[in-house]
Amino acid sequence: KVRTENTTAQFAQFGTLVNVTIWGLTPHLAERAISLLQRDYAALNRDWYAWGAGELGQLNQTLQKATTARLSTSLGHLLKHSLQFSTISQGLFDVRVGPLVELWGFARAQDVIRDSAAPSDDAVAAARDRARLEVDVVDNGDGWHVRTEAPGVVIDLGGIAKGAILEQGIARLVAEGAPRALIDAGGDVA
Repeated sequence: KVRTENTTAQFAQFGTLVNVTIWGLTPHLAERAISLLQRDYAALNRDWYAWGAGELGQLNQTLQKATTARLSTSLGHLLKHSLQFSTISQGLFDVRVGPLVELWGFARAQDVIRDSAAPSDDAVAAARDRARLEVDVVDNGDGWHVRTEAPGVVIDLGGIAKGAILEQGIARLVAEGAPRALIDAGGDVA
């Protein structure tokens, strides 16, 4: 009989600590699964960060000057679901909040510690107008595309990405043979 035990790991990603526990695998197989999970998470952290060099950051840059852009399948699915949640919540949840996030200085970690006055009412109104631009995400047979009525929308997945990331993480661990696992990403748990 092969000896199995619980294997735990902790690493930083997504601006928080990620704790992983796997039960029922040998330590070698569990460590391999966690290593692959860390690799996957590093890629998602890069690709889904709104103001970085990854896919979402590049999409936001493109949407500043164009009204249509191509998306990967994973980002297309996540953005489509995000926009559906915005409709269901009647706008209480909205990934188009990027202009407001930027305005208040939360777009980059170093901006949070800035010492400045609150934005003017006019600046807030202008950012709200940009956050209300219509966005449509479609898979038209040759891949996923996002379209907007006018340039200027900024998409920020910070309010929904962690849930999708946790789902993908559990799928990765299951694919690596983990019969039971727990991922805690800063208090969001799967």
